[in-house]
Amino acid sequence: MEIIKNIIIPLISALIGGLFSVWVFNKGLNKKKQEERKNRIQNNFETEEYFFYNLKSILFFIDKQVDAISRTSQNTKNWFHKNLTLATFSELKMTELRELNFKTLFQILVIDRQGSNKDKMQDFINIKNCLHNIEDFLQKHKDENKKLHTDLNKYLDTWNHCLKRLIQLYNHYIFLKPNEDDSLMPILNKYIVVKQREIIKNGSDQNMEIFYNTIIIPFMDEMIAYKNSDDQRILPVIENLMECRKSYEQTKGLRYQRRKNILSSGRRLIQIKQLLNESMSSIEKREKRIE
Repeated sequence: MEIIKNIIIPLISALIGGLFSVWVFNKGLNKKKQEERKNRIQNNFETEEYFFYNLKSILFFIDKQVDAISRTSQNTKNWFHKNLTLATFSELKMTELRELNFKTLFQILVIDRQGSNKDKMQDFINIKNCLHNIEDFLQKHKDENKKLHTDLNKYLDTWNHCLKRLIQLYNHYIFLKPNEDDSLMPILNKYIVVKQREIIKNGSDQNMEIFYNTIIIPFMDEMIAYKNSDDQRILPVIENLMECRKSYEQTKGLRYQRRKNILSSGRRLIQIKQLLNESMSSIEKREKRIE
């Protein structure tokens, strides 16, 4: 009994007192952490609002960008339209968002919100990946616009040079005063003078496809079928016609590839918008843990 009274009871009392002190300390510590979290959330409210404001602006301009892609796609089918560059919106640049501290955003959008950590982190990662993909889109089309402009002008310069050269050849052959029974000059006159005037009159001279099908192809057919194969005058004519054909095919291929690429980019942007919208909504719906 003396052992119980003098040793065990004081020991148990000390243990209970120690546990109570730890409980009080932990409760105070937890309360302090909750207050700190509450203050942190309140202090970061403007950062969060600014972040979501920028994301919603990006969603809006993705729609504008998709519309621009649609217009450029239509332009690739229009041979009168020679500017196939894609207008990109500067509002899709990440300049403002890059100024934000993403560690702070992770604290705001993941740590300080309720819900599954896996889901919260996945939404956060999805948003970051979407922003990265939008940046890639802008850079890709900046590079493609530059190359497209260079290639298209090169093909058109070749086309125009060859047409000009055909006119020069025709004028040169006239200067040589051909015989009345010359069978080449009527062919040259038919396509280089008469047919071209008809196309210009109809306003179709700037349409490479119409010009190609109306003049270049039938002109080449007649040159190939020209009976006097020993006539050296046909060689430079055929050479320039072949260059015109090559230029047309290159331009047609470029237009097709351009349409294919930008339509693929448009579909990708729509997917990015959908994922970005879903992840934003998922994050916004989660209540902040403030208690």
